[in-house]
Amino acid sequence: MTSGRGALTVLHLLLVWATMAAAVPPLGFELLVSGWGGGVGAAVAALALGVH
Repeated sequence: MTSGRGALTVLHLLLVWATMAAAVPPLGFELLVSGWGGGVGAAVAALALGVH
């Protein structure tokens, strides 16, 4: 990996990781809140998505 392509790959992976690290916790919390407040049907759907 002496070319610039390896550095671009590392930068891309770092940006993808940072984006997912920032986006996933709020989405998970939103899923939990919607399942909690929506009754049994929403809770089962939230758990099914979480297990998937």
